[in-house]
Amino acid sequence: MMAQAFPIAGVELLRQEKLDACTHCGLCLPTCPTYSKLGLETDSPRGRIYLANGVIEEENPVPIGKEFAKYIYRCLDCRACETACPSGVHFG
Repeated sequence: MMAQAFPIAGVELLRQEKLDACTHCGLCLPTCPTYSKLGLETDSPRGRIYLANGVIEEENPVPIGKEFAKYIYRCLDCRACETACPSGVHFG
């Protein structure tokens, strides 16, 4: 069965406060344990923000399925990325 994309209620507030605040500078990358270990952009805070933005896109949204969950749930919620973020994005 193919994963389906669907809108998430209340996600606009999340987008404005968290997703849009990210400037994609990459300063969070070296602080992220999963990115440091795996070296994949999708396993970084910036990559996860790109994925989350993709889910709420109106045209051609990223489907929420196993691939999406794999990268989102690899986040350890250590919040180390927040200490390096010059924009003050609260990712955790």
